[in-house]
Amino acid sequence: MSRMFTRLGLASTAAIAGVALVAVPASATTTIGTTTVAKASSTHVKTGHTFTIGGAVRHGSTGLAGQTVYLYERASSKAKWTKASNATKPHVSTDAKGHYVFSATGLKHGEQYEVVHPAQTVNGKRYGRSVSKVITVAKA
Repeated sequence: MSRMFTRLGLASTAAIAGVALVAVPASATTTIGTTTVAKASSTHVKTGHTFTIGGAVRHGSTGLAGQTVYLYERASSKAKWTKASNATKPHVSTDAKGHYVFSATGLKHGEQYEVVHPAQTVNGKRYGRSVSKVITVAKA
């Protein structure tokens, strides 16, 4: 008799688990992994001259559209990251292919930059946080 209850218990548990999986859409609970890549148009910039930092936000090899990214800067590897003060916009959105571009002006000293893609929900899908590698731009 106990074997019958065990089988019934397992069957009931499987049925309940199946209903729970169907009731919760995957997009509401799954975070999609992202990678943020960035590159400066020049690694040596004269004070006051304009340069760009551009790249893409991807999931695997697929570019992600409509993602918001922020440009951060610091004067040295020991300084704190702050939102870039020399960029024309502190944040931009990716285009249909997942690409973005920031425009910035060279400072009186070298800077390090990184692009941050914060965790965010776009069109009902949850995307995880990612940060580009550090980009160093020296004063020319």
